[in-house]
Amino acid sequence: MYSQRYGLKTTVYNKMIDVFKKYPQIKQVKIFGSRVRGDYKENSDIDLSITFNESGDNIIYKVIEDLSLIDTILIFDVIDNDKIKNLMLWEYLEKEGEIIYKTNRQGEAIVDRVQLLKQLSNFNIAIDSLKQGIEVYKESQNDALILDGILKRFELCYEFAWRLIKSYLEYKGLDISNDPKISIKQGYKNDIIDNGDKWLEMLLDRNKIMYVSNSEIKIKIFYSIRDNYIYLLSSLYNKMDSLLNIKKNK
Repeated sequence: MYSQRYGLKTTVYNKMIDVFKKYPQIKQVKIFGSRVRGDYKENSDIDLSITFNESGDNIIYKVIEDLSLIDTILIFDVIDNDKIKNLMLWEYLEKEGEIIYKTNRQGEAIVDRVQLLKQLSNFNIAIDSLKQGIEVYKESQNDALILDGILKRFELCYEFAWRLIKSYLEYKGLDISNDPKISIKQGYKNDIIDNGDKWLEMLLDRNKIMYVSNSEIKIKIFYSIRDNYIYLLSSLYNKMDSLLNIKKNK
């Protein structure tokens, strides 16, 4: 199986990430060249640019050696971003290179592309499950147990949604606190979501579900999910789908 974006086997890509995780001195890794442009051949090199938190003079050779041990016929072409003297190359990397690995100030991996894609996939599954539940409820003559199941599915969708926003913003270099409201506000600020007020309204309804027992309130939340929230969740999926260069849309 090959990754959708860079034409690499998933096993090779994952082993690359494992190598980077061995070195807390790595600040970020970008992939560039034909595998980003999409005009690569099956035997094209894997072009990587590594930025270090400190001087990478000694470390980069160890990274290159570890990459060479990965079981692949492909060649790794690795450069130290801080050593680039060609202005045109530097500008190209800034503009066209894609981050595949990034760390925080402590040298801990924040998130990588594989993890983002997995989160997006889980979000996709949760949205589909919620849509199916809505259809079943329409045919169930307002079955209370089915309604409770839908509300639980909605809770899960919202959890996936704000965590996906948080992970993506961290992937892009922002430091986001582990709080759904902050993640939603930052998502709105950074043009990941529209209708920010509706997203906060959705959060309030998500919180109500945790303790509400009144059936009328539950039904009211259901109608909000059916008429508004499912659209917002699907729109977020499509936005992240576009940002991560995946062709499938909901």
